[in-house]
Order: sequence, then C-alpha cells, then structure tokens
Amino acid sequence: MVTGPVLLLLSCRPVRPRRPVVLPPAPATIDEPPLIAVHLARSQRALSAGCAGGGTWYGVSGGNRTLATGGIGPWHLGAAGGRLALDDEPQPWAKMELHPASGPFRLGARNYRGVLAIEAGSDGGLLAVNFVSPRDYLRSVVGSEMYQSWPLDALMAQAVAARTFMLYALRDKGYMGPRDMAYRGTAAESGSTDLAVELTAGAILTYGSRIVPAYFHSTCGGHTAAVDKAFAEEPIPPLQGVPCEWCRQSPTYEWQADIAGYRISQALRQQGARPVRTISPVGAEPDGYARYVEVNGALRLGANAFRSSVGSATLKSARFRVEARDGRFLFQGNGHGHGVGLCQWGARGLAAAGKDWREILQYYYPGAVLSKIY
Repeated sequence: MVTGPVLLLLSCRPVRPRRPVVLPPAPATIDEPPLIAVHLARSQRALSAGCAGGGTWYGVSGGNRTLATGGIGPWHLGAAGGRLALDDEPQPWAKMELHPASGPFRLGARNYRGVLAIEAGSDGGLLAVNFVSPRDYLRSVVGSEMYQSWPLDALMAQAVAARTFMLYALRDKGYMGPRDMAYRGTAAESGSTDLAVELTAGAILTYGSRIVPAYFHSTCGGHTAAVDKAFAEEPIPPLQGVPCEWCRQSPTYEWQADIAGYRISQALRQQGARPVRTISPVGAEPDGYARYVEVNGALRLGANAFRSSVGSATLKSARFRVEARDGRFLFQGNGHGHGVGLCQWGARGLAAAGKDWREILQYYYPGAVLSKIY
C-alpha cells in the first residue's frame, strides 16, 4: 500500500537535456507482461461505462469472445443470477469486455486507456478490471502519486519505484488494485510525468536476483521506516530505513491529533479495549516508528493496525508520541504514510538540491541495483 500527494499542477520549469543512461540488464527471471490487470471496482451493485470514440462489447466464455453490441454509451451495468445485465437487459455471459474503437473508455467519472472487463461476482456484485499496457498504467500512476510540477528527477525516481513495485505486486498476486498505487486514468497524465516514464523506460530496482519491494510514501518526517516494522516482511538492506532531512517542506512533516478516548475505545471495541486508559508506542528505536502499540498495558497491536483502526487519515503515521489528558489523547507525530522506501517529499527536496533520479533512488533504497528489463 502506498500514499502520496494527488493534486496536479502545471509547470513551466525548463527541462535540461538528458544523456542516455546505460544500465545493466535485469536478471532473466524478471519480465514485464504486455498487459496488466488493474482492478478498478469490486463488489459494486451497478456501474456506468461509455466510450466517446465508440466501442464494442463482447461476451466472454471459455476464452471465446462473442459480439454483443456497440456504440458510445453510456451503458448501465448490473448483475443477477451470476450473469451480467446491460441497460437492464439480461446477458448470457458472466463476463463481458468493452473494446474502444479509439481513445479511452469511461467508467464512472474517469477515463482509462486499454480494455474494460466486467465480471459478475458470486456476491451479486460487479468486478471491473482494466487491461492496459504497463507504460500507460505508469503514465497515470506517476501523475496520480506526485505533483506534475515537481522536479523531473523526482518524477523519474517515482517512475522507477512505481515500475518496480508494479512488477513485485504482479508477481505476488497477479493484478494491481487501488490499495497498491494511486491510478486515476487519463486525467493524471501530463507532459512531465509522461517524460519521466519514457526517460526511465525499463528501469527497475533489484537486490540480488530479486525485485525490490519498492514501497514509497508521502512524507517520512525525518527517517524512513524499516520494512519489517511496517509490513512484517523480510528485512533487507534497501529497506532498512535511512535518515532524511529533505521532506521538511511537506505539510505533514509534523502533525497533531487530539482524539477523545471514547472514540478510540469504539474503534478498538472488537479487540476488547474498553475503555481505553493508556496508549503506549513500543519499539520505536532507531527510526522513530512504533512497531507495536500497547493499550491499557495489556493489549498489543501492530502500529499500522492501530492506525487503521483509529483512522489513518487522523493518525498520519506510526511515528508518534502520545499523551493522555482528561479523557482525551494528544498525538504528536511526524510524516505521512507507512514510511517505507522512497519519501516522495524527500525526493522532491533532493531533486531541488541537484541530485539526479539515480542518486535519489540509491539514497532511499541503499544497496539496490538499477537495471533494465528491456
């Protein structure tokens, strides 16, 4: 899971000429598929789709496609009895695909490149999947995860981290989802982010013969986190955590949250913590991120599980201190997100200080090797 800024701004910053960078080939076991599956919606009772440039619907069964209908839409999609309905007309298929004739398709309020697949789920809901090229996916991801007005080297570092994380996630579960990386379709594309993807085409991060789990986040607040704290994954040198003084301009470098104790008790009621009297971060050394949070001196939760229960929009990171005051808890923290890997605001600061995209990546993923898959 990743977090980051999403506001898109225009930039008039001149782009300095770039010399081609020669990188060693990636291990032969690492490859990029021609198309990837991106889950756009799950368990939805109804969806609306269209194609401004026209499109064709196909029914899909057993690997075969049957022409169903065409036009520009909008089409209203639903499911009943394990089959799809198109504009309230029952269809003989549980899966259908919309192939645009030209341009993107629209799902809800957003436009996406590639092909849209809709499946009727066993829960009576709909699964919407976008089959898209990795390049077009990353064009949107970089613009969804970073301000397009930021320095090009920061955007390029983000492009490499996103490509690497994409391959890591695909190998792990075979698809990308909204909890993996922000993906807002064509609205997030821009000249600067497209350039960042093109200039780093094929570049990924490896450690040994493996893909680095290239996590990234908005703001570390002074130090990035060790991966085994945030995700209980194998600790590796590229994700051991590094000091960072480059993200001080982030609006969430420091934050506070004042929460009533009864609200925290309600949030933790399934864990049996009622009422909450004490909250103590545990295992914060050496990077400042709590490994656990102890409640009432007995209940121990993973720090990020505690954040999720209380509200990650309120508790912006696991790098916090807390004080009880008259039935309330005052949290004082640093950073925004899980803290692992690339600090996006830090990448901005390093790029503004003259560091190039390779130096930024080497800083936040020490010991990782930059290589190319094509």
